[in-house]
Amino acid sequence: MLSVLAVALSVMIGAALSLHYAWYQLFWPATAVLVAGLVCHRTSCAWVRSFPMIAVALSPASALFASTIVALSTFASIALGLAVPGWINSGWTRSGDPELAKSVAGAVLGALTGVIGTLWLKDAEDPDSTFWPAGAYRAALGAAFRGDPKLNYPRDASMERLYQAVYDDEVGQKEITGWDLRARWQRAGIVTVYGKTR
Repeated sequence: MLSVLAVALSVMIGAALSLHYAWYQLFWPATAVLVAGLVCHRTSCAWVRSFPMIAVALSPASALFASTIVALSTFASIALGLAVPGWINSGWTRSGDPELAKSVAGAVLGALTGVIGTLWLKDAEDPDSTFWPAGAYRAALGAAFRGDPKLNYPRDASMERLYQAVYDDEVGQKEITGWDLRARWQRAGIVTVYGKTR
């Protein structure tokens, strides 16, 4: 649910930016935000086993990377839609009718933003998507413990809780459910305890 709200907010930010800024005015700030978000995203994924609490603390900042990509794609689609009337009037059609250019631009802009919005929402709702923090944490945690002899069969009964925290959607009797931020904190606590006992 939170990632769907992040998509909606990012689309609105991208639309607002397209009304007030040209692409060259956003290049360096957007690049800085993308790099910072990507560093947080990669660090969060790399540290899920060695520094699990720091990894979870960085995961909301890694959403900055995904949100910036969504905002920039919205910005680009609106900029393209606004450029269409000029292209049409520059000789793409025999008619230089400005109303036709506005109508075509509206159709192009609506289609582009609709497709982009649908793709981002579909990705945000996909639990296996590694683009958003929850899916990235889930995949990174599974990869960090892949091949661990204590989690392979036959598994020590004391490792069952860790196995559930790493691989299952529910831990215990539904005490931890899903992969949202609260659940990631709880799972990181289990991984921290395991790290002290291995």
